[in-house]
Amino acid sequence: MPQVRSLFLELVASGKPVEVEARLRRFDGEYRWFLCRAEPVRDELGKIVKLYGTHTDIEDRKGTEDKLRRVNKNFVA
Repeated sequence: MPQVRSLFLELVASGKPVEVEARLRRFDGEYRWFLCRAEPVRDELGKIVKLYGTHTDIEDRKGTEDKLRRVNKNFVA
């Protein structure tokens, strides 16, 4: 969570879009991997007036990546 907070503050300060993968607690209390993205919306003068963001559950993808790493490690070794 500190990394997500840091990137959010960076977005507000710089105005650049951010993207981070983080383990977050879901509405039901379960911790899962999420892809978090945020992007500023600017007015005609370039001032940030809104932030739009998404949190996409990527738990299954992370599990598959982990399995592939283990298979490749055993295959290469």
